[in-house]
Amino acid sequence: MDRPIFEKAKQYALQRLESELSPGLFYHGLMHTTEDVVPATEKFAEGEGIKGESVDLLLTAAWFHDLGFIKGRTGHEVIGARIASEVLPGLGFSIEQIQTVRNVIIATVIP
Repeated sequence: MDRPIFEKAKQYALQRLESELSPGLFYHGLMHTTEDVVPATEKFAEGEGIKGESVDLLLTAAWFHDLGFIKGRTGHEVIGARIASEVLPGLGFSIEQIQTVRNVIIATVIP
């Protein structure tokens, strides 16, 4: 993946998380994404030998995963996946890349 595209996606998600997440969220706040989700995803990718575009898509999903909490708690993964679908085309992501990001986000839904 073109690294600047990933950086744009990360910055977009980070800006929205910083400015739009409810301060009343004690667990799923900004620090959850920046200090738990993203580092754990990086560690997972490294441990599994995931490299290149695949790790960038995985990390994009990590950044967008909790964006759904800006709209509501119930179904936040589906909302985060929808936000990714709406935003990522404008940042230069292909349809296939966006579908991968969506699939990774949706895979985190707890039955």
